[in-house]
Amino acid sequence: MNDAEEIARRGLRAARARAAAILRLRRAALTVVWASWALAGVLLVAALCGILGSVFGAAAGPVAWAAASGFVVAVAVGWVVLSALRPAGEGRFTRHATGSAGSAGASAVPAGAPGAADPGRLGTTVALPPESAPELYALIGGLAAELDVPEPGLIALTPDCDSWLDETPQAAGPVLVIGSPFLWWMRVDELRALLAPVVAGTTAAVDRDIQAARAFVRDLETHGPVGSAAGRPAPGLPAAEQAAGSGSGSEGWLRRVRAFLLALGCRPLPGVAAVRRRLLLRCFPHAAELERFVAAFASARAQLVDYGRRVRAQEQVGLAYACWDRLLTRVALPCWQQGLWPTGLNEGVVYALTELSRRDRLAEGYERRLARRPASDLLADPADVDAQVSLLAAHLFHGGPLRAPLAWEDYPSRVVDPLWRRRAAALDAALDRLDGRTAGPGGLGSPGGPGGRRGAGRPTRPGSITNAGASAVPAAASATPGGTDARSTVARLLRPIGTGGSDQLAAALAAELLRGRPHGGSGQYPGLGDQTGEELLADHVRAMICCAAVDTAGARPGLDWLDGPVLRVDGRRAPGLSFAVLQAVEEGDHTLLRAWMEEVGVHLEVPVRLPG
Repeated sequence: MNDAEEIARRGLRAARARAAAILRLRRAALTVVWASWALAGVLLVAALCGILGSVFGAAAGPVAWAAASGFVVAVAVGWVVLSALRPAGEGRFTRHATGSAGSAGASAVPAGAPGAADPGRLGTTVALPPESAPELYALIGGLAAELDVPEPGLIALTPDCDSWLDETPQAAGPVLVIGSPFLWWMRVDELRALLAPVVAGTTAAVDRDIQAARAFVRDLETHGPVGSAAGRPAPGLPAAEQAAGSGSGSEGWLRRVRAFLLALGCRPLPGVAAVRRRLLLRCFPHAAELERFVAAFASARAQLVDYGRRVRAQEQVGLAYACWDRLLTRVALPCWQQGLWPTGLNEGVVYALTELSRRDRLAEGYERRLARRPASDLLADPADVDAQVSLLAAHLFHGGPLRAPLAWEDYPSRVVDPLWRRRAAALDAALDRLDGRTAGPGGLGSPGGPGGRRGAGRPTRPGSITNAGASAVPAAASATPGGTDARSTVARLLRPIGTGGSDQLAAALAAELLRGRPHGGSGQYPGLGDQTGEELLADHVRAMICCAAVDTAGARPGLDWLDGPVLRVDGRRAPGLSFAVLQAVEEGDHTLLRAWMEEVGVHLEVPVRLPG
């Protein structure tokens, strides 16, 4: 037996010992339940059979009252502990990231939304039935056989740069969740090496004692986290609800008794949270060590796979993560904000990584690597799976309404050009405000109006991605009768910027964007994101100049896979515009900006075509 196998064997044995310690705590809690109710039963029988009167005689009255009080207390204690052991929300889909491919060490957090019972859409994942990915299942099966571990019961994809094992009662075994960017970017051999530690964790995932221990701790943690009380983070252990009956023989009876009492109208009493918190504090050291030993087992078992390939695969993880984040925030977010969802996000991350590698010359032999078979070829229909994952990403990372899919070739015309023209319309309306043509509450000069240079920032909306370059425009600012206006020129825009009026123009623009938007209470305005007034103004000035270049200089809107919407002149990306705009907005000097527009051929006095 080599060193790796010995480490794996010891790790699994130690993990089982920690699971046994957790289950002993659970059995002790169950003993309290049964002992309390046994005492209550004895007191009740004694009172009904007249035993108290025959034993205590004249003192039977006070004794009876004491017995009645003891009965109530015993029942209450048993119900409190029972409620703490089995909180509401059973049957949840959970995540177990032992040997996670996207992060070091072992961790586990909730992965799915409640009620994720549909096997085709498991919360934050898209399930892959065997018929949709036969070669991928064969690859994972061969890897499991090589590692001498059980095969996963199901494979699913998630729009994230991570991979883990999930446990759910809807699947025959652990669910292997693979980050979709990995599947499209990595080669077949790289994916196999990357998933080796994750697949190795199936041995622990199917162990009955470890399942039951994780289920117990997860149930406690769901409604009673102790991170602040204990001065340390909660372990975050997952639960396999199918393991609820596998830890001890009393589990099935416990579930039936609790269901019966709930059906009678019994509800948890005060003190449940305290009992649950106390149990979780006692379980915490064992739970943390259990996951550490399971991770050690998976890591040691994964050493059976070629070490060099695993190192190379991990190098690709960082690249995929960086490009995936930029693709979502700079490319996909403008689509989502317009109600469109690109159907090829994973295809896009391949383009982005290819562009990044070409620009930075990240590795020698890059073209030789691309010549090898990509892991996405293991799918029967990669385009269809990509569309499903892309739609899920839009719901998870944006959450707004979606009205239509979008192909990448339509991105410039359906996303970039409308975005620029809406921003130009908002800036034109802000110039009207600055000229005094628009008055009303919240406008420029109003005590409640938004500030300028550093006052336009707003906190981001929880659960969503925000992009400093994306802003919503009120409908009134988007509607300009006739499409053009004699005032809507770049020359008109440059006048206040060149005379030191950038702060006032930024305040007017923020007021225009916030007009009609609910921004009381928390003061949130997701369209402004965390931008300053200067950044907000610079984005809109850049948009108006791009519109003028398209209308008068033959330029075209385009897509850059790393930076999102860009302006293309003579088929190439036009450089220098962003720097020239920032210099004009921040320093009030538009000399460089005028030179850039003169070189491109932008006509300053020609009205910009606005939406409407």
